[in-house]
Amino acid sequence: MKKFLLFFLFVFLSFQFVSAVEFSMNENVSQGETIIIKLSGNFLTALTKDNILFYKDHSRVSMEYGVAKINNNYYIYALSGGKSSGNYSVLIHDVSYMQGSSVSGEDLTKYFLITNETADFSVKPGFAVSSGNFYLTVQNLQDRDVSVDIQTETANSSEREIYISDSGETSKESSITLSSGEIRKINFEAKEGGITVQNIKLSSSNLTYNIPVYIYSALNSSESSESVKEAALDVKPSESILSLATNSLFSKIFYIYNTGDIKAENISISLSDEISHFVNLSQNHIDKLEADSNTSIILSFFSGKEQEVEGTLKVSMNSGEIAYSDISLIFLDNYTSSEDVDSSVKNCSELEGSICDSSTEDCTGETIKARDALCCVGDCVKRESGSSGSKIAIAIILLIIIALGLFLFYKLKFKKAKKSVDLLKIAKGRDSFRQ
Repeated sequence: MKKFLLFFLFVFLSFQFVSAVEFSMNENVSQGETIIIKLSGNFLTALTKDNILFYKDHSRVSMEYGVAKINNNYYIYALSGGKSSGNYSVLIHDVSYMQGSSVSGEDLTKYFLITNETADFSVKPGFAVSSGNFYLTVQNLQDRDVSVDIQTETANSSEREIYISDSGETSKESSITLSSGEIRKINFEAKEGGITVQNIKLSSSNLTYNIPVYIYSALNSSESSESVKEAALDVKPSESILSLATNSLFSKIFYIYNTGDIKAENISISLSDEISHFVNLSQNHIDKLEADSNTSIILSFFSGKEQEVEGTLKVSMNSGEIAYSDISLIFLDNYTSSEDVDSSVKNCSELEGSICDSSTEDCTGETIKARDALCCVGDCVKRESGSSGSKIAIAIILLIIIALGLFLFYKLKFKKAKKSVDLLKIAKGRDSFRQ
């Protein structure tokens, strides 16, 4: 009986162990490397982007990331570009899952290290979920040429085969060479067949990605499909650590990129609550941004006291595409730097503005800090000589006149009300009248 109980306890604990959520990922990640996480477990609630947070040590950081469910597993990809080396973690919160035979809602945490080495290349996204054709974007992160080998799997006879599509030709294997910093799209074509789950292998001499792909619809020979076209956002710099003087205005240019192949529309720009009181945006909305193009926005920073704040700049579209930039601000009294304005900020003429003479002119529009001076994004209007002083003098004289008038009015009214009555004089007057 005792042996039976021990055996039952062993089986029960083993069942609990294998039923818990498991993380599969590289625990050592090079800078710029695309982080790919596989979550295996019995989730009772759907995992969304709102359930996923990233931290460096104990401070929350933003990363561009995505999540998808493929078969019974969840996949998360995150771009580590712009992140400094150190200890990081991913936190999964507000989800329910099976822990053995019981339901658990405890947070799930996985720690990983970003090293001080730079990855050969990055890939975006870290998975593909599509009804048909799709593409992946790769970027060379090195200061030299990098060769990337691409290989797709051979599917079962009932599944849709995936081919690398390049200039109208298709193949199962290919190789490309990227120049330093070069970004290139790799197109893939899903042939006719059934629903399929496969892996695409991208590798260089030092790095290999296995990208999970889920083609969720079937295609027969009477149907056709076109390449998926999307808009994709990016923000540069992706991370900024700025030391600033208190009681002074500091400006920095950030660039918003559309790396997709169609026009991006209705782009919203916002700041997290942590830094929104210390930063002004030159604009918070972009109507449209053409494919493979960029635009700039100016962030102006100000604080009246010494403090440190961290937050994020968020750029998003209605489609759900989001890009972030981490911003750390350190405000210091009597801080001096080699330049008062960030080197990326343009001159006033480049901003299509005017430099007003503060002693004789007023700006009719917004005033921002350019590299060479305070810049008026509007018109400089000549101030009438002495007009300000005259207006103040006239206002003071009018106030004095009004005050004197009120004083005399109330004084006369008060004297009439309080004037004493001489009854003896009244009586003598009556006697004289009778005589």
